[in-house]
Amino acid sequence: MPRHSAQQPQWSDAPLITPSDWAVNAADRNNNPQQTLPTEQAMPLTFGNNTMSKLAGFLLPLLCCASVAWGQTTVTVLHAEVPAPTVIDLGVAGDSVGDQRIWHYTGTTPEDQVVMMDWIMTTTAASDQTTPLESRVTNGVFAFGEATSDRILIQGIGQYPASGSTVKVASTLERAIIGGTGSFAGATGTVMTTHLPDGTWQHVFSLE
Repeated sequence: MPRHSAQQPQWSDAPLITPSDWAVNAADRNNNPQQTLPTEQAMPLTFGNNTMSKLAGFLLPLLCCASVAWGQTTVTVLHAEVPAPTVIDLGVAGDSVGDQRIWHYTGTTPEDQVVMMDWIMTTTAASDQTTPLESRVTNGVFAFGEATSDRILIQGIGQYPASGSTVKVASTLERAIIGGTGSFAGATGTVMTTHLPDGTWQHVFSLE
């Protein structure tokens, strides 16, 4: 039984070089410098199907990873004050767990590219006498350009005043980039959302 079951590379039928051949050719070299040694003959290497399959299995994941690598790319989106949301009062009447707020509005990049934004915010923990803030999970989609599939998807949680629909002015919220489509397919990273003192907003995406 052979020691290794894996198929080994097979050499072609190139001539075998023996120690006597080295001595003879060394002497011939001195008399005829133009003579070539047997070692200079082509010795192609061929591999069996099993070896090639293993090599392909190793290289393909590396190529796939390289195709979606972003590096540290930064994208910025700006927009005016957030308009009033559409509020869906679910569960107990009034502010309560399950309530949803929905937005659809536009912004721009610093290069004046139009960005369409869609948001769904869901209350997951209501305020009480000891905690005046509510916990809300937000899902957002940023579509870059008109009639395009270049989108970034984000998700995160934040603390919001019970009487307001957004975080307070001069505050920043970090959320996760959970994917994308089009030129942003496979994107990950974080987005820092800042409610600026003048009431406008800035979203800085750090794509990885």
